[in-house]
Amino acid sequence: MTNLPELARRSPTPAPYSPNAILRWLYRRFFAHIRVDENWSRGVREAASQGVVVYVMRSLSFLDFLCLDFLLKKFGLPLVRFVNDLGLWILEPFGKGERRLSLRRQIPEAQALEQTVGDGYSALLFLRRPPKFGSQARRGRDLDVDLIETLVAKQRINPQPILLVPQTFVWSKQAGTASPSLIDLLFGPVQWPGRVRVFCQFLLNYRDAKLRSGEPFNLQNFLEKNPELTDGEAADKVRYALLRRMERDRAVIIGPMKKTTARIQDELLRSPRVRAHIEQYAAEKGISHAKAESIAHKQLRKLCAKPSLFVVDLMHRFFTWVWSKMYDGVVIDKEGLERVREAARDASLVLLPSHKSHIDYLVLSDMLYGHALMPPLIAAGENLSFWPIGVVLRRAGAFFIRRSFQEDSLYPVLVEAYMRKLIAEGFTVEFFLEGGRSRTGKALPPKYGLLSMVFDSASKLRGTKVNLVPISIGYERIIEERSFVHELSGGDKQSENVGDLIKSSSIL
Repeated sequence: MTNLPELARRSPTPAPYSPNAILRWLYRRFFAHIRVDENWSRGVREAASQGVVVYVMRSLSFLDFLCLDFLLKKFGLPLVRFVNDLGLWILEPFGKGERRLSLRRQIPEAQALEQTVGDGYSALLFLRRPPKFGSQARRGRDLDVDLIETLVAKQRINPQPILLVPQTFVWSKQAGTASPSLIDLLFGPVQWPGRVRVFCQFLLNYRDAKLRSGEPFNLQNFLEKNPELTDGEAADKVRYALLRRMERDRAVIIGPMKKTTARIQDELLRSPRVRAHIEQYAAEKGISHAKAESIAHKQLRKLCAKPSLFVVDLMHRFFTWVWSKMYDGVVIDKEGLERVREAARDASLVLLPSHKSHIDYLVLSDMLYGHALMPPLIAAGENLSFWPIGVVLRRAGAFFIRRSFQEDSLYPVLVEAYMRKLIAEGFTVEFFLEGGRSRTGKALPPKYGLLSMVFDSASKLRGTKVNLVPISIGYERIIEERSFVHELSGGDKQSENVGDLIKSSSIL
């Protein structure tokens, strides 16, 4: 029987958050530009039809809460009735700030969350805090109260499933750096930004902000499969799984942790396998180890990409205009694109597009970037490394390899080590299985050099999954039409140069 006096003392579940006039103006002015995953609202609705939805985010952020609140209302989805302490006093939602100012006793968060979920309403949980000011920590801080453990305890007695739905806002496409900078120390790293950094990222990128929703985590199913776990043990596993899912969603868009090209080269030269081959090469050529290492370093400088987000974004803006001038439109397989996104969540990708034109790698990278997917690092022939286009392509993610590896026993070892490094770090890699462009429109016989390196790397990298993604790119007409006719008529193939680049501007 219900205890009526206790029920009378029980505080009612707060109403949905109602922003003031200034915040409502901010909603309309800024948040309407946020790009939402097409499947986001459908996924949340499906989760709500199965049980109680609890939205989950990585790091405490009042801005993220406001954006989520705006989108939930815009799409008519279950509204948030509880959010854990944002520490913003009067701006805190659901009356928390008012109670602070009036010195009234706060309702314990665990109790408020349990009541909200028990009444069948949705909540928002932040899992960690940003690092402290000046801290060199590369991860967020734990919260004072473990509310995941509260949900675990509630689920054990609640017949209705609780579904934890990860939400990831991406305010900046800049990946985190392996070494902390002064800005990281002052305002928090990119992965766990403080309030000032979040606000600056928002002002600079709000027109290109993105929201991604992860796969719902059914807490009831998890506990049924793991009945031996205590509440604390179950909470630790659930939190880890949620953080992993949200980190993968971020990595699909912005890529893995950023390392400088010089650091990658140094790590390659220090690897035991490469060092052994350098010694072997020195003995084979009758030169000193230092000379052989210098040759290896020079070859790596010519090989490695130097990707720059600024250059990639600039090229995206430029090619958006170019495609509108060259083509009536670009038709994309949306379902196939979503399969690529799903494949990237738990594996490194190797893209294997067909090759009919130099436009292939430009349009593919541009379409991926425009649809919130990390652009690949592309294996290109050394014939494209001429100035100035080679400099731009290298900054856009191209790495240049020789057509032939013969007569140099060291070079293929460096290429294989570099490919393995990219896959191990989580980069998306792209190369053309045909080797060169087809002059007839038909697929050329495959060349297995780079593919064999990928298979060798995948077999030796324990715990690293690699997905191969075949891609078909077709055109009604290609820009190399005249040169292909010339070559098929018996003419010699002309090497790419600046003159051809200038002449090609006529197609615009």
